[in-house]
Amino acid sequence: GNFGAAVPTRGKLRFTGELHGEAYMGDVTGTGAQPKTAVPATSPQASPVNATVGLTWINAKGMFAGAGATWNMNAGNRGDFGGFQIRHGGA
Repeated sequence: GNFGAAVPTRGKLRFTGELHGEAYMGDVTGTGAQPKTAVPATSPQASPVNATVGLTWINAKGMFAGAGATWNMNAGNRGDFGGFQIRHGGA
């Protein structure tokens, strides 16, 4: 599911925040038996939960530009904690 907001709603510069993720059906994924390989037959998995914050500038004609950062709240010690995004476009 997703939950997000942008404030102020009518300002040229908006703070954006979003919480999004998925709920997996189990906590282990498997590939079946794999003899003579170094790949494990099962691997633990955690349902991802991500938090994103950023700023977006919008002009009167609908052009916009923004940047944000995402944090993977369930990454643990894996090192893939998040990312960075840049966006632009127009109406």
